[in-house]
Amino acid sequence: MASTMPPPRSTRPPVPTQAGPSALSIGTLVAGLAGGLAIVSIMGLIGRPLSGLSVVSSDTLLRIAFGLLVLVAFLSGFVVAVWRAPAGLPAAILAGLSATLLLWLMRTFLLEGQPYNRLIFGPLGFISVSVAATAGGGLARLLDDDRLHVRFSFGAPARVGLWAAFLWLSLEMVARFIGTAGLAPFLENVVAADMLAILIGFPAAGWIVARYGQANGIAPSDWDYRWTVSAMAFGVIAGFLVYGLMWGTALVDETIWGVPAAVPAGFAEALQDGAWVAVLMLAANGVAGPIGEELAWRGVVQTALVRAWGPVAAVVVTGVLFALKHVALDGSLNRVTTLVMLGLAFGLVRQRWGTGSSTAAHIVVNLLATSAVIATT
Repeated sequence: MASTMPPPRSTRPPVPTQAGPSALSIGTLVAGLAGGLAIVSIMGLIGRPLSGLSVVSSDTLLRIAFGLLVLVAFLSGFVVAVWRAPAGLPAAILAGLSATLLLWLMRTFLLEGQPYNRLIFGPLGFISVSVAATAGGGLARLLDDDRLHVRFSFGAPARVGLWAAFLWLSLEMVARFIGTAGLAPFLENVVAADMLAILIGFPAAGWIVARYGQANGIAPSDWDYRWTVSAMAFGVIAGFLVYGLMWGTALVDETIWGVPAAVPAGFAEALQDGAWVAVLMLAANGVAGPIGEELAWRGVVQTALVRAWGPVAAVVVTGVLFALKHVALDGSLNRVTTLVMLGLAFGLVRQRWGTGSSTAAHIVVNLLATSAVIATT
């Protein structure tokens, strides 16, 4: 008996749906506005230590601030474009335009409408910010091209790394504020109070960032602590080599800023209270600080960014963020070359020999630098 078969169904493929966000979506608009706000906010943070450099001529400050503004705008355009890929270029353009608008509005409140920096708050600054942000977005869009086999994305690993960096920044701000504002009146010594805050707060902040990493897929085994004799030996040797490199980068900073980075005047006065202040500085800045920072920055932040972008980009981004953190919180703009070098060096040591090795290198560098400060004062 012949069986009856149902007629075959159509094999026509379904109509494709729209892929990716539209160029003028609400998300793209929000990203552009956020990028513009970030440009102005970051320049505000940089401007605080920059404005205090009385040893640099006013004309030099104008040019340095303008150069930093252009760099910040370029990087912000790049980040915004990656964030909103594939509609990233319109977001980067909006970031530049919104930053220009914010700068123009701020200009009306400065010195009766006159800009205190004619390069930033003049037509050249407005045009440069828009062009730089657009250029950053264009570079991000180019790198996101499949033909180049390079893709930057803000997927889960990248978000974990960047949020971990922001979490550390917030925790350090709180700890340092508690030290200088809360403990200083009791100790009657601002430097000692700040060191006590570092001694307690930095390991605690490292632990909190590590717990955040664990909750988001960065297990303790991923921190890559190798407690071997060779790893520790390489870390110590690297620490001495990096400290030697600091002499070279200090000369670069001196060339840029026109004066060597001096020991803060408050340190000399603080050390007059006794040897206990020097011991506290060595324990806090020399040991506790590096332990907490390496766990957070190399153990969690760099690990997450390696997963997201690969080792080269992870080392560079982590090192630059590490340097900018010191610039923003310590007012160390006149040591920016040295700080970037340190961030990159510790990142390379961690990538090759593990976080235990980078911690050893960091401790050696900080102990030597802190001892030099104590001996100088």
